[in-house]
Amino acid sequence: MLRTTALFLLILFAGNLSAQPISYVKPTTPAAQDTAFNRGSGIKSIAVSKTNLKRLTNLGEVWGFLKYYHPAVCSGQFNWDAQLFRFLPRYLKASDDAAAYKMIENELDSLGAVKLCKKCGEKEKGEILQADYGHIFDNGNLPNSLTTKLGFIRDNHSEEGEHYYIAKIKNVGNPEFKNEIAYDGDIYPDAGLRLLALYRYWNMIQYFYPYRDVIGEKWSDVLLRLIPVFINAKNVTDYEMACVALVNSIHDGHASIGLKRVVVENYFGKYITPLRTSFIEGKLVVVGNFMDTLNVAANFQKGDVIEKIDGMSVEQLVKKYLHLMPGSNQPYQYAVLSYPTGPLFRSAKPIAHIQIRRNGALKTITQRKFDAGNYSKTIFEHLRKIGQPDSAFQVLPGNIGYIYPALLKQDDIDKIKQDFLNTKGLIIDLRCYPATFMPFVYGQWLKCESSVFAKASTMSLRRPGSFYDDPIPPNGEHNPACYNKKIVIIVNEKTMSQAEYTTMALSTAAKVTVLGSQTAGADGDISAIVLPGDIKTAISGVGIFYPDGSATQRKGVKIDKEVKPTIKGVVAGRDELLEAALAIIGN
Repeated sequence: MLRTTALFLLILFAGNLSAQPISYVKPTTPAAQDTAFNRGSGIKSIAVSKTNLKRLTNLGEVWGFLKYYHPAVCSGQFNWDAQLFRFLPRYLKASDDAAAYKMIENELDSLGAVKLCKKCGEKEKGEILQADYGHIFDNGNLPNSLTTKLGFIRDNHSEEGEHYYIAKIKNVGNPEFKNEIAYDGDIYPDAGLRLLALYRYWNMIQYFYPYRDVIGEKWSDVLLRLIPVFINAKNVTDYEMACVALVNSIHDGHASIGLKRVVVENYFGKYITPLRTSFIEGKLVVVGNFMDTLNVAANFQKGDVIEKIDGMSVEQLVKKYLHLMPGSNQPYQYAVLSYPTGPLFRSAKPIAHIQIRRNGALKTITQRKFDAGNYSKTIFEHLRKIGQPDSAFQVLPGNIGYIYPALLKQDDIDKIKQDFLNTKGLIIDLRCYPATFMPFVYGQWLKCESSVFAKASTMSLRRPGSFYDDPIPPNGEHNPACYNKKIVIIVNEKTMSQAEYTTMALSTAAKVTVLGSQTAGADGDISAIVLPGDIKTAISGVGIFYPDGSATQRKGVKIDKEVKPTIKGVVAGRDELLEAALAIIGN
């Protein structure tokens, strides 16, 4: 279902974050014409105290609520970022909570009256995730007069007219975050902009993230926890790593960040080793190299178990870096962590001392490294080709059809049908990202009858924060000439997004076995987000579920037969998942 995956520039894993640009409007609305703070908030520092922390948390929640609910803000009558920057200095000087919250109430009153909407109270059908407003309506948190006014705005919110900051993407339903200023004039935003970054992202998730309920912690706690981190970030590296911590808090494989090269080099180092590794049987194992340079092929063998890197054990390194890796679940995070350009093999030094265990004996290898930034395109090209077969489809020994979707072309289906007509069975290797959209065209070929394979949840503009059931058309059709033979779909942690959606769609054929290990658990069309300092990220913007309502986010697709690689198999150069798939069809 997803058209593109997210790009984590640190890892060079896959995809392109610019595929869905942020939309802007011509400067005809008052919000667009208010450019007073487009180059910065002018707020250089913010004191963080226990009192201020609570007030700043409440302000962030109310600010976001009004951004998406108040008609004057929704219609573009106010540049809501600029209003925050005008209000914040006065708010920070409030003598006590009563004075602070009275300021919020006065600011609310200045936006103008909200009209009564008789139809707005009617309940929409198919709600599967209710709106959450953080602490705004908690008893005793805010003054009753303010809470009452906010409640009236909530209950009388209408989706009539175009919203200045948010829209639904046509024919999909995921959020389009519009008119968000990138504040790209300075890569290290001032204190006001850093706080805005947190407020902006937190409220986008609060009101438009379909998987808010499976994040793993109460989202309002994240706002409270990270306010000091963002305010106290003393340089661009601190700020961008705060953004990483924020984005990783939602545990979404699509929610990665394109870090600036200066940040990557400052935090992780610029030198890498041209070595490929993977976590197998709980150990970091060499599986090959991606550039036959710096004598790496002579120094390492497939199956070498890495024990230490520059004196630190692998366990220590995992503990240090795992929380910085994007991902919906641990298998995907471990894959990103062990990627050649990932933090395990980055450092500020051009020499690495890597301790390995080979045939039971320990050995330390001194390995030269190279500047990753100077070879970024070359690295990506080498990595992209590793493990790819010679063609998108072929007939394997034993008369078994094989499809590698990353190499497919849109018009390959006719030749595949002809070439595979008399094959004994079919393997679809989805340890990759499909190059063409397969669920329906391939579903018509593989399924003998039509059936539903998934359902979606999409956001509400009428009541932001709520999500509703959004049916997905069935795939397949009544087809007596369907490919009614054994099919094995191979998956692992590299099976992500459209690959997971494709697995769900094609696994509803009659004789399918899904084989492998837990997939990435990130499905649904992405929505692009930009934060101050021109930080680009994204989220899974549509919820994807099996027809019975069971989740795919964080969990991955349903596996019929679990098979994982072994160290012994790596040493022997075997593809144990492919072997298992061949055995199923051969029996």
